[in-house]
Amino acid sequence: MELSNKGKFKNRDFRGKDMSNKYIMSRLDLSGSNFNGVDLSNARIDGVILNGADLTGANLTETSMINIKLNGAKLKNVDFSNIKDTTSTVTGRNSLVANFEGADLRGANLEGLNLNRSIFKNANAENINLSNSTLLGGSDLSGANLTNANLVNTNLGYTNLSGANLEMATLTEADLTEANLTGADLTEANFTGATLIGVDFSNTNLTEADFTGAKFEKPNFKKANLTGANFMGAFLYDTNFTGATLTGTDFMESRMKQSDFNKIKSRLSDPQKNSITIDID
Repeated sequence: MELSNKGKFKNRDFRGKDMSNKYIMSRLDLSGSNFNGVDLSNARIDGVILNGADLTGANLTETSMINIKLNGAKLKNVDFSNIKDTTSTVTGRNSLVANFEGADLRGANLEGLNLNRSIFKNANAENINLSNSTLLGGSDLSGANLTNANLVNTNLGYTNLSGANLEMATLTEADLTEANLTGADLTEANFTGATLIGVDFSNTNLTEADFTGAKFEKPNFKKANLTGANFMGAFLYDTNFTGATLTGTDFMESRMKQSDFNKIKSRLSDPQKNSITIDID
């Protein structure tokens, strides 16, 4: 069955209808429609507009949904991990290119997906699972609520995370090469073993963040709050700490090279307990 773009489907109630194996015309506007609990398995909804729609509990198994718009949509606890791969990506991962701006993605599962160029701006994504996913090349997560998000082994290279809330987020082994985190709240975030090349942490709140074993190259911590942060065993090359707050920051067994501590706002709470190795070459 095909839903033609000639029909008026805004604010429609599709609850109780079987939408599996359906083809919905690209650019069809289904904004504000209710798909709560609807079976969309094996459906093709590429390019469909679902702004403000309710997809809570929808079945998206083998659903093709490239370039869909989900601005302000309700997607709480929706599982995207088994959507259909229609792009033959080099990573071999299923792909979802979508606009989630302002969407409710609390508890949603987007594990292992290729989400390049997707937009999560100002989305409420508390407890979201984005582990093992890729969000390269223009993905926008600015202003998003990513509190307690699972970002383990996620590729966030070149993404915009400015102003995002990542309190208690888990980013172990994640790759944030050239990511923009300016003004973000990263309180108690876990960056253990992460790759942090060229990351902009300026004006961020990194209170009690954990950078154990992380690899840094040219990161910018200008005016960042690193109170109680842990850099144990981290490698920091050409790091800018200008104007940063380092009260109680732990650099034990860390290794630094060409790092700038100019005009830091506070000193280490107990230098005797903070062993720092600095290479001068």
